[in-house]
Parts: sequence; C-alpha cells; structure tokens
Amino acid sequence: MKRFERFFIYTILFALILLEPLFCADWPVDLSSPKSSSAKTQSSSIRYNFGENREGYFVPGFVFSSPESDVKAFSDGKIIYKNDASSSYYEDFPSALGSTLIVAHPDKMISVYSNLSEIKDDSFEDGNVQTGNVIAKVSPDFEGLGGFHDKHETLEFQVIDTQSHVAINSYIILPKIQDRLLVYPGSLYLQNKKGTVYSLDERKVLPNGFYSIYRDFSAGRMPLSTSVFVNGKNISTINYDMLLSKNGFCQAGGKTNYPFSTIFALPKKQFLGEVQLIRGKNEITLTVTDFDKNERKITYIIDIY
Repeated sequence: MKRFERFFIYTILFALILLEPLFCADWPVDLSSPKSSSAKTQSSSIRYNFGENREGYFVPGFVFSSPESDVKAFSDGKIIYKNDASSSYYEDFPSALGSTLIVAHPDKMISVYSNLSEIKDDSFEDGNVQTGNVIAKVSPDFEGLGGFHDKHETLEFQVIDTQSHVAINSYIILPKIQDRLLVYPGSLYLQNKKGTVYSLDERKVLPNGFYSIYRDFSAGRMPLSTSVFVNGKNISTINYDMLLSKNGFCQAGGKTNYPFSTIFALPKKQFLGEVQLIRGKNEITLTVTDFDKNERKITYIIDIY
C-alpha cells in the first residue's frame, strides 16, 4: 500500500475512534433484538447490514424492516435536502431512493434517510434537528416510489463523510444492539487460477500455486473486518468500517481496495485475500472481527505438494 493510502486510512480510523465517545448519536428507528422472532414485536429490525450483498451491490448503510414507525434524526444537524417523491415526481432529480431527507452534521458528515412514507415538515421548520427528533415515518404498507425497495424494506439509512468520499459504518458510533447475531468464521475455501474451488473441510492436500481464499457468508452476520494469516504472517486484512467511493462504486479497503465483484464473486461466500502456497505444511488462520469488535478464529493445517 502506498504511504499516502496508509495515511488516509489511518487518519479516518483515528477520526472514528475520536468520534465514538464524543459523537452523540442514536439509531434512527427503535430496534428489536435480532434474535427476537415474536410476530408481535413493534420494533424495527435490520434487513441488510453495512457492507452486505444487496442485489449485486454493497449496502452503504443499513436497510431496515419495520412496522409503521417514526424516523428520528440520528444526531444533531440541519436538514439540507428534502425530496418528497409523492409530490415532486422526481422533478428535482430522479432517485431510486424515493422520498428522502439529508441532514448535515459537523465535520462535513451527512446522514441520508430514504424510502420514507411521510416527511414530518412540521418537525423542522427552521431545518435544525437534534438527536431523536422525529423527522419522518416509514410503513411496511408503503410500496415506495423508486422501484428499488421490496415490501420487506422500509427505511434505508446512510452516514457519509463528504470530504473523504467514504460511507461510514455508523454502527461504530451508534449504541450497541443487545443480543446481536454472532459472527463466526465459517468454513474456508481455496479457488485456484482455473476457477476450481476446494473446501478445506474436505481437502487437506493441494498442489502449490496461487489461490483466492473465501469463507462462508451468512446474511445478517457481516464482519467489521477479516484477516488471513498463513504460517503466522498476515497476508490480507479487509475492513468494513467504511466503504470508499471510486468511479461511482463502493469498495472495501485493505492492502488494496476491493470492489463488490471481488468480495462477493462466489455465491454465499466472502472473499478474504490471495495467497501463494508453497510445498510443505501450511497453517491458514482466519480471524473475523464483528461490529462489537469481538474476534473469532479458525485454523486449518494443509499439505502442499
């Protein structure tokens, strides 16, 4: 990685660490426990986590499933854009996000609230909002106006650093969710240059060469980062604390930047990095770190001939 790229990423991470204790923020909708299966719950749940695969794209924020719910300002700020798609018919600009509010916050950050069923204009006559102010509503019966959301999706929420052109994983600065689904490493897979995929649960002897490494991926269990070690050496770390914007597309950061087409190249699997395996015994360890910064590991010993 170039010196400037390292400096850029470290600067953003340092800024996020500073923001965590200082930034007063809350979830834009009331959340139920991800483990709750009660049909009577009146709280929202997360349908797509930050960085997950959503119909061929990274999710640059969070997408919720909700009953009819209030939408709250996630932090203090000023509303700088309102698009009421039901009345404007996209005359302002075409948007697949439907009715949308954008709130500006300090340090050139903005939050975006979209697929709204109603905008509460009377809640922000002067445009200024505080954390927890009701600014809109969402409803499961609302079909949306952009054609991008399905019937199980209500609010779509993003936090963006406009200066650095990155979408921020707002879970880092939001209150922790109780009983969050745990993130496990899953099984590991190696794909050779010919496209053949080997499960390390089934194959412990493989020819030497270059391989792409993948893990099992389960919806709702997105990691904050993944790290692969081969014989004790870190050969790849991919971070999901932010998604960088490049040429109009989001990319995950690591020793290099990875587009969606690389991270989710295989169905139900997540790319971890590339490695050249040489003859002899090789120890491959995967560490996954979840949004609450808990680490879990899995290790394989394989013979390379």
